[in-house]
Amino acid sequence: MSLTRVAALLTLLVSVTHPALAQNVRLEFHDGKVRLNAQNASLRAILTEWARLGGTQVVNMDRLSGPPVTLQLTDVPETQALDIILRGNAGYIAGQRAEAGSVGARSSFDRILVVPTAGNAGAALAAYGAAAAVPVRVYAPTTTPKPILDTIRAVGADLQLVDGHIGDAGKAATAFAASDGFFNVATLREPYRAEGNKTLGYELAEQLEWRLPDVVVYPTGGGEGVIGMLIFDHGRLARSTPRSTG
Repeated sequence: MSLTRVAALLTLLVSVTHPALAQNVRLEFHDGKVRLNAQNASLRAILTEWARLGGTQVVNMDRLSGPPVTLQLTDVPETQALDIILRGNAGYIAGQRAEAGSVGARSSFDRILVVPTAGNAGAALAAYGAAAAVPVRVYAPTTTPKPILDTIRAVGADLQLVDGHIGDAGKAATAFAASDGFFNVATLREPYRAEGNKTLGYELAEQLEWRLPDVVVYPTGGGEGVIGMLIFDHGRLARSTPRSTG
């Protein structure tokens, strides 16, 4: 087969398959609300359409993983729609458009930063357990990014995959700890993780020459980082606590 014929064949394949992929996701925006019909579509495909139709820059979209999803949303506020689309896979930070008033058929967000989560603490715990020769069992959603699951397995932890989201994994961890005598270090089940995150407040203050900002915007999963910054001894530095948005 000649090079010209190969090139023509590739062009034909692209032109035939691309519309079929696009048909998996139908998305509309109207004054801050979303209509979405996604059939067996990847998260990347959904956010690609969000970026294309909404005029939104989506950052870190290529880091998303997980199985295809089927969703149907009707006139759902954009923030709630993103919560549903990314649940159990990633968090996000969304920036509102600067212009006031109706956004019409565009997204009300001009930028979305995707923050993969659900599993980093488990990987860290598995590594600490391996170093201390302490057995560790980690419960994680099946949608947890593969590199994190690979890390947990590589250091020798007992990895249990759970269908559902991170909350379902937390329930399984709590039940196992209660029945088998393991110490539960899931989110907000013990004080040490939140206490450890207090250092975030001191690091922030140090970098700003011991002055605190008015507002802290923080990408959060379980919320312990935000809690740590709220409970650190800010009284020595300022009369009021910075407003946190997570």
